[in-house]
Amino acid sequence: MLDGAAHETVAESAEELLTWRGLGLETMASLLVVSLRREGDRSFHGRCQWPRAHPLNERTFTVQHHPLIAVETTRQLAAAIQRRHLLAGEAPVYGAVSVGLGLSRGGQPTESGSATDVTGRVILSDLVTRAGSPVSFCVTAEYLHAGLPFA
Repeated sequence: MLDGAAHETVAESAEELLTWRGLGLETMASLLVVSLRREGDRSFHGRCQWPRAHPLNERTFTVQHHPLIAVETTRQLAAAIQRRHLLAGEAPVYGAVSVGLGLSRGGQPTESGSATDVTGRVILSDLVTRAGSPVSFCVTAEYLHAGLPFA
């Protein structure tokens, strides 16, 4: 939820903003990652919004976001990195082979408004290439809400 006192205003360039079609999603409602910015050779910053009415969340006034939303956000961040920084042209995006998720106790954000602003710090590692093209890689994401890590 946007909170004037707690929300940082971040000006994003058009190159950083993502679209649901650009990530290969079927609907705009599926988009969890709003923007992706490269911060180093293999580090990225993602700005995400997790809707309270996401299908995985319970139907209560105040929800604690389902942990699988973090998994889907990581998949979307990996797709964005592939499309923007690794793959040439319209090459198909790789699918996830395995996923690991760790949560801190009581750290998951709760939401009673429309959406929760979440920051993702992403590291690209284990990049394997053949003939100059990537064939596999790992993505590690840490999620923060109000500046505190929770997943």
